[in-house]
Amino acid sequence: MSDGEWGKTERGFSLAELPFSDYEGNEPRTLQVQQSSLATEAKLWVGPESTLVTTPMGQSYVAERMHLGVEEVRWLRDRLSEWLEEVE
Repeated sequence: MSDGEWGKTERGFSLAELPFSDYEGNEPRTLQVQQSSLATEAKLWVGPESTLVTTPMGQSYVAERMHLGVEEVRWLRDRLSEWLEEVE
């Protein structure tokens, strides 16, 4: 799977990934949008991998959210729109 394009998990569910680095220069992480295996309705798992980041001021915390820029938001919008077209 190329960066940002839809691929499949080992179990055959749709998965798109986008590597990104935040503006503070922390280690690159990956945003994932993955089709859920829930059989009763269409759902997605959306989020980054968790990582320990350090701010320029030396404070460390576990990052569970991303500070997205315009290009990342456009990518996410496009992946979510594609998924909606598929399930509706």
